[in-house]
Amino acid sequence: MLKKKRSCRNVSFLILLTFVFTIIGPSFTPSESSLIHNSTAITPGAIHKSLHSPLDIFSTKTVSAATGKAVQTASVNSSSTAGVSIKTLAPGTIHATELYVIKSGKPGPTVMFIGGVHGNETAGYKAAQQLTKYRPSKGTILVIPQANKRAIAANKRTAKGSIDLNRAFPTTKNGSANGTLAKAILKVMKDYKVDWVMDMHEGYDYAKNTSNSSVGQSVIYYPSSQMTPLAKKIVSSLNTGIKYKSKQFSLLKYPVKGSAARCAAVTVGANSFIFESCSKETLNKRVNNQLKAANILLNHLGMN
Repeated sequence: MLKKKRSCRNVSFLILLTFVFTIIGPSFTPSESSLIHNSTAITPGAIHKSLHSPLDIFSTKTVSAATGKAVQTASVNSSSTAGVSIKTLAPGTIHATELYVIKSGKPGPTVMFIGGVHGNETAGYKAAQQLTKYRPSKGTILVIPQANKRAIAANKRTAKGSIDLNRAFPTTKNGSANGTLAKAILKVMKDYKVDWVMDMHEGYDYAKNTSNSSVGQSVIYYPSSQMTPLAKKIVSSLNTGIKYKSKQFSLLKYPVKGSAARCAAVTVGANSFIFESCSKETLNKRVNNQLKAANILLNHLGMN
């Protein structure tokens, strides 16, 4: 009799377990759609969408640690056509610095941004560093965020014992660059056949102040059928938000001889310009002006 009771209890318990599992069991299994959503959140395409807004890309706020990690995991050393690779210019020398190659995987222009040619022009290299997070919708972006690392470390225009990097580039189509670093940057321009170059600088005073030679708050462009209208567009757009004319941006022709911008136009036929913010403004505003100009350029080319 005791055995029969135990047997009945066991059967009843099994029936109860079967009933409970039937009702609530499926809820413990992750849905296929949620797994797909999580996996696509860190693909290059998804990252591009998350950084696509100018508020995320073109601001002085840094991207969150979580977002930064996702970008690195999904894009750096990507085996696909689209993605980011980081190369070293002038490797094994005291001039070694990083080149970010950011490919969309789709045909389009090749745009080059150079920051930190002069080490004491802070907004230029800080803005360029932010551009390394950008993901274009087409074409390729090249960024050298800290071209002259030794000068940046010293917070000086040039590194000790070195020539002015912005006077080291060839001034003729077949000319030679002066120094290891200038030669390395010129090689990038030629190897990637750059279409556009923005060289990011700062002046100590406003260009509107003619009592000195500073060219802060200016766009210094090399005239061409494509570059001229864009230079005018950048200046016009930025000046819209500047109340005092004495602080507005000026439109100037022909980057100085020996500069990277002039070299790009002369040697590879690129549309090029130097963007000069003014160190009399706050650093936040200067970086934003640099990034606004870059955003106008990329919007103009349909790369946003």
